[in-house]
Amino acid sequence: MARYWIRTVLGIALVAGSVTVASLGIYDLVQIGTCSDGGPYVNVRPCPGDTALEAMALVLSIFVVPFAGIYLIATRVHGLGKAAPGGTGMAATIGGLWFFLLFTCMGAAALVAGDGPAAPDVPGDNGSGARWVAGTFLLMGAPALLAMCVGLARGARRPGRTGR
Repeated sequence: MARYWIRTVLGIALVAGSVTVASLGIYDLVQIGTCSDGGPYVNVRPCPGDTALEAMALVLSIFVVPFAGIYLIATRVHGLGKAAPGGTGMAATIGGLWFFLLFTCMGAAALVAGDGPAAPDVPGDNGSGARWVAGTFLLMGAPALLAMCVGLARGARRPGRTGR
């Protein structure tokens, strides 16, 4: 029983942490704006020293960490590699929630970074790039919320459900 709860809490923490790290990462990258380092071109604005690290953390928080958390949740009863009865349903729910939260939080972070009170004052930048990122991410998150609501409504109407 302890292993069940450890895997559940750890899995949810990984999924929630990935949303947080991704949202903070997109906020920081939008704040940095356009920059470049090296290559044959003239660098108008060099990138801050930790930009590559922030970009790598963003990639890991989107493509690696949440799936490790979802895997822990899906396999929490019968061990690694064997899904628990009903465990994949919980993992799918957490996965859908993660997708919705990831893209809506990243979209909100991009919007605040580009148009909020701490928006960078970069000559020639009117914030349209941040608005495009925000709009795209918010549109990506909306279908996941709709799918989760439809799935929950269908599950509530199944015969034999007690409403628990």
